[in-house]
Amino acid sequence: MLAWLWCVMPVLAAPAPPLFGNLPNGHPAWHNNPRVFAMNREPARAAFIHSPDEAAALKRAADASPWYRSLNGPWKFHWVDEPSKRPAGFFRPDYDASQWREIRVPSSWQTEGYDYPHYVNIKYPWERQTPRPVPPQAPTQYNPVGSYRRTFSIPAEWSGREIFLSFQGVESAFYVWVNGQPAGYGEDSFTPDEFNITALVKPGENLLAVEVYRWCDGSWLEDQDFFRLAGIFRDVELFAVPKLHFRDFFVTTDLDDRYLDATLQVRVEVADQTGLERPPTLTVEGILRDAAGVQIASLAPTGLSAAGPRLWQANLSQRIEKPRLWSAEAPHLYALTLLLKEGGQLVEAVTTRVGFREVAIKNGVLLLNGQPIKFKGVNRHEMHPDLGRSVTRELMLDELLIMKRHNINAVRTSHYPNHPFWYDLCDEYGLYVIDEANLETHDVRDKVPGSLPEWTAACLDRMTNLVERDKNHPSVLIWSLGNEAGRGSNFKAMADWARRRDPTRPIHYEQMNEVADIQSDMYASAARLEEWGRSGRQRPYVLCEYAHAMGNSVGALFKYWDAINQYSNLCGAFIWDFVDQSIRKPADPGSKTGGKSFFGYGGDWGRDQPNDNNFCANGLLSADRSLQPEIREVKKQYQNIEIKPRDLQKGEFDLINRHSFTALSEYAGVWRLLADGHELAQVELPPTDLAVPPLNARPLKIQLPDLQPEPGVEYWLNFSFTLKAPTAWAGKDHEVAFAQFKLPWNKPAAVPAAADPLPPVSLRETADRALVQGTDFQLEFDKKAGIPVSFKVQGVELLAGGPIPNFWRAETDNDHGCYKMRQTCGVWREAGQQRRVRLFKTALSSPQQVQVAVDFDLPTQPPSTWSQVWTVWGNGNLRVENIVAPGAAKLPLMPEISLLLLLPPGFERVAWYGRGPEENYCDRQTGYPVGIYGASVDSFFTRYIRPQEMGMRTDIRWVSVTDARGFGLMARGDRLIQFNALHHTPWELEAARHPEALTKRAETVLRLVHAHTGMGGDDSWSKQGMPHKEFQVLPKDGPFRFTFYLAPLAPGRPDPLVWSKSPGPE
Repeated sequence: MLAWLWCVMPVLAAPAPPLFGNLPNGHPAWHNNPRVFAMNREPARAAFIHSPDEAAALKRAADASPWYRSLNGPWKFHWVDEPSKRPAGFFRPDYDASQWREIRVPSSWQTEGYDYPHYVNIKYPWERQTPRPVPPQAPTQYNPVGSYRRTFSIPAEWSGREIFLSFQGVESAFYVWVNGQPAGYGEDSFTPDEFNITALVKPGENLLAVEVYRWCDGSWLEDQDFFRLAGIFRDVELFAVPKLHFRDFFVTTDLDDRYLDATLQVRVEVADQTGLERPPTLTVEGILRDAAGVQIASLAPTGLSAAGPRLWQANLSQRIEKPRLWSAEAPHLYALTLLLKEGGQLVEAVTTRVGFREVAIKNGVLLLNGQPIKFKGVNRHEMHPDLGRSVTRELMLDELLIMKRHNINAVRTSHYPNHPFWYDLCDEYGLYVIDEANLETHDVRDKVPGSLPEWTAACLDRMTNLVERDKNHPSVLIWSLGNEAGRGSNFKAMADWARRRDPTRPIHYEQMNEVADIQSDMYASAARLEEWGRSGRQRPYVLCEYAHAMGNSVGALFKYWDAINQYSNLCGAFIWDFVDQSIRKPADPGSKTGGKSFFGYGGDWGRDQPNDNNFCANGLLSADRSLQPEIREVKKQYQNIEIKPRDLQKGEFDLINRHSFTALSEYAGVWRLLADGHELAQVELPPTDLAVPPLNARPLKIQLPDLQPEPGVEYWLNFSFTLKAPTAWAGKDHEVAFAQFKLPWNKPAAVPAAADPLPPVSLRETADRALVQGTDFQLEFDKKAGIPVSFKVQGVELLAGGPIPNFWRAETDNDHGCYKMRQTCGVWREAGQQRRVRLFKTALSSPQQVQVAVDFDLPTQPPSTWSQVWTVWGNGNLRVENIVAPGAAKLPLMPEISLLLLLPPGFERVAWYGRGPEENYCDRQTGYPVGIYGASVDSFFTRYIRPQEMGMRTDIRWVSVTDARGFGLMARGDRLIQFNALHHTPWELEAARHPEALTKRAETVLRLVHAHTGMGGDDSWSKQGMPHKEFQVLPKDGPFRFTFYLAPLAPGRPDPLVWSKSPGPE
């Protein structure tokens, strides 16, 4: 009878049975057998490399040890769409697979041309199969099976050793054969499965065969919000070890009450496959080296005692004086080499990195090394746009560097153990990790696993696999039992086991906080955090998910951090999430993407039903790891240096250090004085000013220059804090924090001195047109449309269409998910296009001035109105006075109030004085300082995976759009305005499913915005995720009165910047 592993404590696997087959209930292991999740699998252990000597062990790399062989590379592969069609006997050496295609390992087979990716959030991907599986059944109709084959050779020098086969990640269930004989079976897609194949291999060439099922009964525990993929997606290795070898070890560091000295403790397990009694001379010893490779301590040779069948154990301990402690701010690491000796002769060596640190919770505060810490975190899925679940080391390093450079200090491995290399990076570069078990049952969480005994062993196994693999990583501060898997005794069992196995780390589980050590919430409001903080509850509170970054999002982030920074029992939050999950899809013939590949999401593969559309794209980064504009706001809110003004006039501030371990003297600081964006002075902060210890503040006074403010000039004080020296993650002068203050040096703009009279203007009218002409310009109105249709200066056309009244923006993901903007606010969508001209009246007010009054009725119920008065001066400058009167306070939210213009082809150069350089919005603008910026119209396009509102700039003093010759328009307002410049209208954007489906128009679409509703993003599916009230444009706040000023730009015309300050027509 086939033996299966259901124990969660370390045991040695039973010998492989002669054949795989159905279990006693008549079903195979992958179907309807939740208690069966592994056969002949080795017990879980820490990740380490077995080596023959110290030199190899210190490299901690498989390719540095002669005992390892990688089995990555091309494998023979065969795919079928259901289990009944899989090739029988393919694992036999005499089976002819010569005609099979090859597939690269590791990879997800969906990115290699087989099957299809399937993104779904809550529902299971087999939801619409008939018959529909119910737990614990696996699909038996459409359930693809991949058959893999390859050969490998056993080096002669491996003779007499124990030989193991290691799979680091296979999705979701798989059988393994070696030379036609069963070697083992495994589930739990995201942790290693290792099999002892010593008895199955032979000298020379051997055959390895693997049969992978896309779904199994264990897939009920893998209902994460991600693409459902399959295949051997992580590394496959072969390794050989002595008969006596390290099976596992667990390193802990116990700091004293002063957090100065430490006790290094190591519990070692040695496997014994000799079949003999242990020689009395078997010992384990350790050597601790610092980052420079200098030995600083030794752990004395220690004998071993019996721990079980074929298993020995030893406990090593050594006091270490004043080790450099590990934290995300200063990730000091040591190398601990363990030596196994027999009769004084070295048998094996292994090395692990050690970070001296201690996690604790005291008085409701989360502490590291005795200091409070705040998680400035993100959730991280593992997804490569071209390789699926198979992420490369280069990609992981890129991600980590981006995190560090944007003040992100923590990661939640949502919702499964990540690639082992990720934890090495977090240890080395410094990131805090909430490490999460591979367990989510979102759609059936009211039933599975709950308290059902048939799921207990599988839940415990997944927790065991997580803890045992990652227990020696200093970056892992907290264990998480899983995500959105409901409640029940199974979670208490997992938490109890984890505490027994590792009492040094707290437990997290948002769905059942009573079994955890930390209070966790998802998508709670900032007010909820404020309430918890004020309550003084003696339990740390974390938002394991918040600020749903789907599309154009992350509004009002500052509210969360105002609360988190204020209260000690709020220990941080993790943005959902870091990178858009997407798979690059080749364009189908005749597709709407013009033959271009694109980043796909739910529904793009046709058969991927049910799906959740683009709900997979919630990242601060796009799938190709390009930065989205929101990450600038995150960097600002996550920065650890803050300046609060006491008296700006006197240059007095509070300098606040929010680091837990780093003094501000580690950074360089500078302040700059700017006048209308132009630097007047730059002064470095002296070291004495930066002598602020961690978690402290001190007064800061700077000596501002004594100057007489110029009329109409804004003066800005900008602070910048940068790295004084290069680090592993950024170069010298990398900015870690900034602050900007508008100085109260206000002197009204001067009324221009009397100048030459303005040139005269003329007014000519027909039944349909009104033409205003000056010396070098002409402005033509269409009376029926009520708008200018032509504006020429020096014979060059400046208008291609509009300006028309506009109330619309392309619907964002939050707009759609939170309040269905196109439906609820649809009355505004084309209100500008469907306007009716009620009044069009012209007047030659003076020889130098023409006025045009236009009243529009807008098709709302009751009707709204927009009244304009255009003033045209003899120099071609324009004033547009506007009154927008909503028909009733009960009318729905207004996405925007703007004028929308089309500028002719070639008007590509944009300059502005306002917030930038990246896209920003009224509720997402703290990370974008006011300054003078320049960019191309193309750069305003943000490649959100689904086109939507993008490209806005706020707090605008003036903006100009010109062609290469200098012809164009400049605009300003009677107050700060916003603007947007793109090659697409809002309606074109929201009509496209992908950016590649857009047709770039030659004209520039310029929106001059009086008011714009914010982005929101507390979540993307409820009213709470809407923009907060103060960032909504509501009819009840009308009527809206505002004025725009427009000036034509052309070579030889007066300096437009002078005009930008003028209160008059000049």
